[in-house]
Amino acid sequence: MAKYLYDDFIVRLSEKFIRRLEEIESDFNFELGDEFEFALCDILQDLLPDKFGVARGFVVDQNGNKKGDDIIIYDRNRFPTLRLRDKDTIHRLENIPIEAVYAYIEAKHTIEYDFENKNCNFFKAFEQAIEVKKLISTRNPRNILSFNPYFENTPFFERGRIEENLKLLPSINNPAFSCIVARNFKFSTRTIKNIDINSIDFLTQNILIPKEDVIPDLIVLNKDIIFYPALIEDGNITDTSLLFMNNGKDKVAYRILIRKNIAFGIFISHLLYVIDWIKLDKMPWNLIHFDATRNKEN
Repeated sequence: MAKYLYDDFIVRLSEKFIRRLEEIESDFNFELGDEFEFALCDILQDLLPDKFGVARGFVVDQNGNKKGDDIIIYDRNRFPTLRLRDKDTIHRLENIPIEAVYAYIEAKHTIEYDFENKNCNFFKAFEQAIEVKKLISTRNPRNILSFNPYFENTPFFERGRIEENLKLLPSINNPAFSCIVARNFKFSTRTIKNIDINSIDFLTQNILIPKEDVIPDLIVLNKDIIFYPALIEDGNITDTSLLFMNNGKDKVAYRILIRKNIAFGIFISHLLYVIDWIKLDKMPWNLIHFDATRNKEN
């Protein structure tokens, strides 16, 4: 029998899904609708790449309008949920912004269809899926040919700013990013007395950065101190901060920021900005999908 692409990837994916479903069913029997919903969430969390969050709950717009109450697949990298909970706990309902939603799934252990009964769960699920899709469709549309969401809606009279902004951004969509994050910071090579290690002058004089072609984009020393990438103009570090340390090693340097108790927050916001910016090259899902749906010769 002819094999499917990537060594029968689609076959092995299906087998794993069924196997996990059988394992969960042996424990819960799926007597209640919620149990199948929990199981499907668990399987999706296991199968989907980590950037995709899986939650039960509602899609919600800026005005608080909500729809749905089943399974939502969302962009966990750019839109973390507000509840601080274990990512594997899916029993509590979440509110996911419509801008973060990839997909909505109505989960039903048994679907019932009755031509004469519009209250059967097939039509209820059908209507629910419609309502969720309508609400998601109200989000700001992104042109299918758009290059970059940070520039595409720039008014014509402000387009001159784009060239200025480009020097703050990488020249490619998928640059590499690395950083250092520490909880505490201290000097271990010598004893320093009566000097405030939180002062910019002290840090500038005593922190030696290796002269390498590639260096980390961000360094967090503790809850107060962070080294941020910035431009050098006329020998001086500007107040303008960068996303990456990749605009040419002779034009960038670390800007030392001292922000009491919020350095970790700056790090998280910077990280979210970075992963929002990075657009990885595509995976050939279209080839995998169409290979599985076309006729195969035995």
